Amino acid sequence: RHGLWLVDLVQGLFHWNRSGLVPFDFPRDSTRGRVTFVYGDSRGRLWVVFERGRLGLIGADRRFRAFTAEDGFDEATHAAIQAIAEDRNGTMWIGGAGGLTRFDNGRFATVNRAIGLPGQRVQGITTDDLGYLWLAIDGRIVCFHPDEFAQALSQPGYRIHHAQFDQ
Repeated sequence: RHGLWLVDLVQGLFHWNRSGLVPFDFPRDSTRGRVTFVYGDSRGRLWVVFERGRLGLIGADRRFRAFTAEDGFDEATHAAIQAIAEDRNGTMWIGGAGGLTRFDNGRFATVNRAIGLPGQRVQGITTDDLGYLWLAIDGRIVCFHPDEFAQALSQPGYRIHHAQFDQ
C-alpha cells in the first residue's frame, strides 16, 4: 500500500510509486554509508541497514531516524547486519555479527554468545505460529522462545534454553 522500495548498492534507496522511481533523500547530517538492505514492517515503517552495522528507520510519515547509543544501539553492536524480522507482537529482531538484538517499546537490547546466545553470528531470523524464534546462527538452526532472550538479559550467567539443528 506504500509502494515499492528498491535498493541499488551503488546509487542508494529508491521508492517506486504510481508517479515513478524517486530517490530517497537522507538528511545531510545522517550520512550512514551505503544502504545494504531494507525491511518493511507491519506498521508501514522501513528499517534501513547500512554498511558497518548501522541502522535507521523511515517512518510511515517518510521521516528518517538514525539509531544511536542513546537508543541502546551502539554502532559497535554489529559489524554487519544480515537479518531483520518482526514477530506476531510487533517486536523487531535484528541479527548480525554481534548476536541478536531486540527492538521493543522504543529500546534496543542485544544478547550475544558472551551473555547467553548459543552462537554469535545471526544470519537469518523467522518466527513460527507459536511465537518461537528460529535463527540461522553459526552454521546451524537454533529455536527458542523470546522469554529466554529476556531471561538472558535479566540474569547474569543465564544460558538460553534452545533446540539446535545442525548437520
